Amino acid sequence: MQIASRLPSIMVGIVVLAALDQAQAANPTRDLLNACQSLERGKQGAGRLIHIPKTTGALICWGYLKAMQDLSIWVDENGNKIFGSCPPETTTTLDLIHSFVRYGRLHRRQLPSNAAVAVMKAFQQVFPCHEKGAASG
Repeated sequence: MQIASRLPSIMVGIVVLAALDQAQAANPTRDLLNACQSLERGKQGAGRLIHIPKTTGALICWGYLKAMQDLSIWVDENGNKIFGSCPPETTTTLDLIHSFVRYGRLHRRQLPSNAAVAVMKAFQQVFPCHEKGAASG
């Protein structure tokens, strides 16, 4: 009788443990890619005036890529871009989201689990530096 009364608690515990195990096995890059794909599908408007979906995933994608955009202009003491990419000044956050999503779709099986590395590789592929000394390496 005691086991029967504890069965619901045991079942809840198993579900929670299974969910935690899945969360730990999740790939942050794939999660970001999925969030950005969702943002692309749900955005409205065009140009510099767009509305993104009011979802956690869309906000995470926008915030993460906006932060990476801010970091993409950083240079080292020799003037080399630390990301090794050179997006034009007119590049929007949405342009960067598109570049990451394209990269993610093309490299889905080889995506690094580190989202920052994946975004940097996407930027490098789409916005390579052509001037001598513009990219680190």
